[in-house]
Amino acid sequence: MEISLTDYILAIDTSTPVCSVALLGGDALLGNAETYGEKLHAKILSPLIDDLLKRCEIQYAQLKAIAVASGPGSYTGLRVGLSTAKGIAWAHSTPLYLIPTLDGLAWSMRRITPPGFMVCPMLDARRNEVYAGLYDVKGEKILDPVAWVLEPDTLPPPFTDLPCCYGGPGAFKATPLIGRNSGDYWVSGIQADAAAIAWLAKEKMQHSPGDDLVHAEPQYLKPYRVTERKPEL
Repeated sequence: MEISLTDYILAIDTSTPVCSVALLGGDALLGNAETYGEKLHAKILSPLIDDLLKRCEIQYAQLKAIAVASGPGSYTGLRVGLSTAKGIAWAHSTPLYLIPTLDGLAWSMRRITPPGFMVCPMLDARRNEVYAGLYDVKGEKILDPVAWVLEPDTLPPPFTDLPCCYGGPGAFKATPLIGRNSGDYWVSGIQADAAAIAWLAKEKMQHSPGDDLVHAEPQYLKPYRVTERKPEL
């Protein structure tokens, strides 16, 4: 699919406590907005999108594609983001593109990582776990996302091949294990960002008409765990 300057892509990332939206027009990021509101995504996402489109003077009907971070990440956040994206796509007959959250983090990390390093983005998966992926020196995915228990003997073998850059909202949990190879390091400040999701969706549009709107589901990686509500005192 050929992308023109008027092909607008709305991107959504609600996979972490950061609720992020972005609007891409051709080769330009026209605008983005984010707010921190853990467990508030359902309340703030739609107003955030409306405000962004109004500021950019773009109507929903003008959107060429809707892109959304598909996970892993917050169970509730992922459901809110995908259901909102589906609703917009369905209402305006707009193609939907699912972009893995770790792909978005890896894209952001690759922009500041020196040549020759693998990239390992991480998301906090609660307890002593992170969601992690591995991308080679060219940015190609070489290990599918995993829920990684942070113990030395659980380190997947591919993580030890080459010097690696670790980053993302969960990387701070893995700092005791970083440095197994000379040159390994941890980059701070990398957060989930809808702009990265938008740029990756633009690439995906070149060879895909979109994902299945009806059957699209979040990528949780591990089953949802229900805990009983504590009795009120």
